[in-house]
Amino acid sequence: MKVVSQVLVALLCSAGVAGCLSPEEPSGQLNTALSETAAAVTDGASVERTVLPPHDVHAVNAGGDAAGGFTADDYFTQGDVFSNVSQPVNTTDVYLAGPPEIYSDARQGGQFGYSFPGLTPGINYAVVLHFAELYFSLPGQRRFNVSLNGRVYTNIDIVSLAGGPFRATTLLYFVRADANGTINVDFSRGANDQPMVNGIEVRVIE
Repeated sequence: MKVVSQVLVALLCSAGVAGCLSPEEPSGQLNTALSETAAAVTDGASVERTVLPPHDVHAVNAGGDAAGGFTADDYFTQGDVFSNVSQPVNTTDVYLAGPPEIYSDARQGGQFGYSFPGLTPGINYAVVLHFAELYFSLPGQRRFNVSLNGRVYTNIDIVSLAGGPFRATTLLYFVRADANGTINVDFSRGANDQPMVNGIEVRVIE
C-alpha cells in the first residue's frame, strides 16, 4: 500500500503538481493528504486504474438521493441542501468523476461536516471530494476551507478548479483513519461565501 501511494506521489511530482511532496520525506508519505484535480494529472486515467480500485467503503451524494452507486446523503452534521437542475453538469474527462446525477445537488452552509465511521484505525484511505459550482460563475466568488481529520486545506475555489460553473471537478486526498476508525471531513468559510460539496467517497487503497 505504501509503495502504490508513493507511485502516485511520484507521478504527480513528475507532472509538476504544486505542493507535491517527495515520497522520501516523512511528510510526503501516506499520512499526508494529497490534493489533486484532473487538470494537474498528466495521465489521470492510468493513475486511477493503478491506485484506486472501485471499492468504496462510503460514497454519499451530498444533499441528494441515492444515485449511481452513491447512497443518499448521510453521516453529516449541519448544512443545508441546495440543487440546481437548470443545466446539466459536464463530467467529461474528469478524474475520478462520479455519476452525473450527484453534481446537480449539494450540501452547503457556513460550517458543516461529515463523519465516516467503521474504518480500520491507523489505516490510510483515499478520500475523493466531488464538486460542481451550481450558483456562482466566476473564480473567487466561492472560496472555502476543508479539514480532513484536522489537516486544513484553505480557499478551495470550485470554478477555478473546474474551469467554469456546471463543470465537475474532484479533489483526492489520502487520509489516515483515527483511533476510533473515523475520518472527519469538515467544511468552513474561507475568503468568500460558504462551502459546498456534491459528493464524498472513502475508498480502500489496494
